[in-house]
Amino acid sequence: LDTKQKQAAPEPLRTADYASWTSLMMSLGCMEHELGNPSTYEAITRELVESGPNDTKNMPALQSLSWLFEDTGRYAEAEAAAREVLLWMEQHPLLGRDSPQALGCMRLLAKSRWKQKRYAEADDWHSQCQLAIARMREGKFAKYCDEE
Repeated sequence: LDTKQKQAAPEPLRTADYASWTSLMMSLGCMEHELGNPSTYEAITRELVESGPNDTKNMPALQSLSWLFEDTGRYAEAEAAAREVLLWMEQHPLLGRDSPQALGCMRLLAKSRWKQKRYAEADDWHSQCQLAIARMREGKFAKYCDEE
């Protein structure tokens, strides 16, 4: 009977249609965030992080988690997550070290270090941000430079 039940059971949405599952989970997470439920938002986002495509980490979800950590005063966790995301972004062929997304990670690193009273390190990250903006003017993200 168990074998027949398993054979008849539908495939989980995550494996049947990963893109739809991700969209649904992100929507649920955003709703919980807007409702002021950070612990539920964190649980949903952690599930997204650990359920990336092809058994990898979902790095955009990890970036969201890093901002949640910063918003909730968990600066060391925010820093650790942002470092991992920044490394991924720098190596991503569509993003790179001078992308607006990478710049956002650098800003989070500066902010989280400042709030940990690691002022010299925060200043270093601020300088990295300024260099990234200068490089951005010469690269494929130049049109976003004025917004930065």
